[in-house]
Amino acid sequence: MVEALRDGVQINSLEHFLNIDDFSILRYKEETNDEKAKRIILTLRQVGKEYDFNFDVETSDKIVCSELVYISCTSINWQTDKLLGRHTISPDNVAIKSVEERSVFSIINLIHDGKIVHANHKEFMKKLLSSI
Repeated sequence: MVEALRDGVQINSLEHFLNIDDFSILRYKEETNDEKAKRIILTLRQVGKEYDFNFDVETSDKIVCSELVYISCTSINWQTDKLLGRHTISPDNVAIKSVEERSVFSIINLIHDGKIVHANHKEFMKKLLSSI
């Protein structure tokens, strides 16, 4: 798994990656093999970059976890937020793309507070996003 941690962007085992309380697997609803290959290459090109403690989506020399998705999923029109004079993308901005009326992602699996969610994933995600 490629992830952006405080130590920088790195490749870790699935076991290491899953040491969290909240997690969702999102999958493109429609994606060709060529698009998938391009996304994987873009993701791997981020390995070794420093963590972006400024959370600035407009720079690409340093990135955070949600920017990995932003950078590698270039066909999506992402919503960003302006915070302290910088444009940022949050995990919530990514999750929103799975619950929109014409969502680009399907929710394959959802874990909340360390427990697998068996209810309707889309409705559960909507509730999580509305409670923010």
